[in-house]
Amino acid sequence: MFTEITTTLYTLEDYLQLIEIVEDKPFFEYNEGVIYWRYSQQEVPEEILDFLLSPTYDWHTFMQLTLNYNLEMKTKNHDQIGYNLISQISKQLNEEKYNLYSESPNLKIPNKEKSRIPDICATSATEEKRNEKGLVENPIVNIEILSRSTRQVDKTEKSEEYRTIPSLQEYIMIEQDKIGIEQYIRKGENKWEVNLLDEKDKTLPIKAIEVEIEIAKIYNKVAMKKK
Repeated sequence: MFTEITTTLYTLEDYLQLIEIVEDKPFFEYNEGVIYWRYSQQEVPEEILDFLLSPTYDWHTFMQLTLNYNLEMKTKNHDQIGYNLISQISKQLNEEKYNLYSESPNLKIPNKEKSRIPDICATSATEEKRNEKGLVENPIVNIEILSRSTRQVDKTEKSEEYRTIPSLQEYIMIEQDKIGIEQYIRKGENKWEVNLLDEKDKTLPIKAIEVEIEIAKIYNKVAMKKK
């Protein structure tokens, strides 16, 4: 006799409620009934989700539960690269034309019950669209900073999902322990050019939002992995 194993499936409304509870901190992503820990792409334990959705929720206990389940947080390199990118892009960005977000907003993936949060996202300042649940439908540029635990998802699932968004012009993946950038640039409805950059003295042009960043500045103060 087999014991039936059941998995609790959560609604998109449950997910959005969690986002509000943790004050818009980007801990989670949603994938067709399952809520994932964004920094490792592992399924969030039911104990944590039930606690967050209960009247007894408090921040300290939530943080303790993340430690008990070894749910990883961002690394120092991840934080540094994110800061460098936002700083360098902001210096050049035409704010009348583009919105720039760090670890927000929640994106709607076309034809799927999914929500993703890029590390960095840019949208049109005048044409940004959000659906009735507040999910952004038309990003222009998505950037992900790769880590050991998320790189496979970022380079496969997210890459495929992001490129199904009709408005997206560029998807950029950035290594955090070595100099390495993989840039997808839309060249047609289903055509993408791939640009690989691994030299510190080069630049990363993000033409979709009219900026160009020195790669050395992206990796400023970043501890490189020893060869």
